[in-house]
Amino acid sequence: MINNNNIDQLISRVLSNKATQEEKDLFDKWLKADSAHLSEFAKLKSYWNSRVDYTCETPVDEAFERFKNNRLRNEEKHDKPKKQPYFLWGFVSMAAAIALLLVIAGKLFMPAQLEKYSFSTQNQRDTLYLPDSTMVVLNKFSRMEYTSNYNKKERHIKFVGEGYFDVRRNPASPFVVEMGKSRITVLGTAFNIRAYRQEDFIRTTLIRGAIRFNIDHEDDDQVTLRPNQELYYNKKNQEISLKCVDASFALLWMKNVYRYDAASLQYLLNDIGTIYGKKICITNQELANTIISGSFHEKQSLNEILTIISRSVPIKWSMEHNDTILIDYN
Repeated sequence: MINNNNIDQLISRVLSNKATQEEKDLFDKWLKADSAHLSEFAKLKSYWNSRVDYTCETPVDEAFERFKNNRLRNEEKHDKPKKQPYFLWGFVSMAAAIALLLVIAGKLFMPAQLEKYSFSTQNQRDTLYLPDSTMVVLNKFSRMEYTSNYNKKERHIKFVGEGYFDVRRNPASPFVVEMGKSRITVLGTAFNIRAYRQEDFIRTTLIRGAIRFNIDHEDDDQVTLRPNQELYYNKKNQEISLKCVDASFALLWMKNVYRYDAASLQYLLNDIGTIYGKKICITNQELANTIISGSFHEKQSLNEILTIISRSVPIKWSMEHNDTILIDYN
């Protein structure tokens, strides 16, 4: 029979492919018993399959158990305070007694160890759920970090790469995404961010709700976005531009489709290079500034995409020994 005490162990055995047939049957009955069970298992499975790094001194097994108990379930667990033992001091001096009490008090009031969690993707995408049920879809070569304070004292994450965020609304705790010297603050909304470290821009597109973009954490340098608006921030000169767009285009990457409307060839090839894990360099600045529009599917090879581009722009390309592609006029 399954109860709350052994379901976590059973799920762990199923996910690690160590469950017996009897355990699999029990798990299947538990999964079908309540729709909430399926939701809980989906969240746990997404974290199990992710690349997770725990940067703390807590053993991994213990950290994962704590992660399951405290982060995947929307429950607040409060441990009952432990009763302190009563000591018979006998002939121990008062000074020694005071010293011992100070040591005990120091341990009682010692702050809990802060745990750090990081999730990263390589040549794949991943869907994750944060402790407040906020959903994050990470694009390739992206990284997200947060601490055990998340959803307790604050909702603060650090982010590099591209991701779609569907944030659970909580007016008492704004959701903050930090990207180097800039940040985005929201209460509850859905938006897309592109902020790769190797690119000299940050782009965010609002799907619904409202978000606030800040530079260097200064309230004077902030811009508020409305649905179907896209913000482009140049990290080199710190210029910000805002325009109205069809926000659904920003999410096409989740369907393996990439679309460009009146983009520079430099921007398009930088994007393609990130997607395919290559460095693409244009040797001619005039060529780099050429405006181009189009779309492609990720199933297409890089060579095929460059061939399609060459039908509109006279380019030729060559591969260097370090996976760098050089682009020039043909």
